Amino acid sequence: MHHLFSNLQKSLHKVLVSTLIVLLSLSVFVLFPAQNSLAAAPSLRQPIQTQKDNSNQSETAREKAYDQEINALNNPQGLEKEYKENLEAYEETQPDKGIIQEAKSLVEKATGKQ
Repeated sequence: MHHLFSNLQKSLHKVLVSTLIVLLSLSVFVLFPAQNSLAAAPSLRQPIQTQKDNSNQSETAREKAYDQEINALNNPQGLEKEYKENLEAYEETQPDKGIIQEAKSLVEKATGKQ
C-alpha cells in the first residue's frame, strides 16, 4: 500500500510540474503580446503611378529652371541672389513672422542696424 501511494505521489508531482511549465509558457503570450509588424501594408508597397502629362510645369520650364540653378551655382553672388529671391517669395506666402524673425528684428533695432 505504501508503494502505491509513493507511485501516486510521484505521478501527481510530475503532472503538477508539467502543468506549471505549460501555464508559465502560455503566460508569456498573455503578458508579452506580439509587437506590431513594421512591414508596410500591401497597398503601400505598390508604386504610385504618376501622371505623364504634368500640366503645372512643362518640360521646357523645368529645363529653364535647371539652367538657372546651374548658373546660380557657378556664380557665388548668383547663389546669394537666388536665396534672397526664394526667401522673399516665401515671406510673401507666409506673412506671419515667427518668433525667431521677431527676435532678429528686435536685435537689429537694439544694435542700431536698422
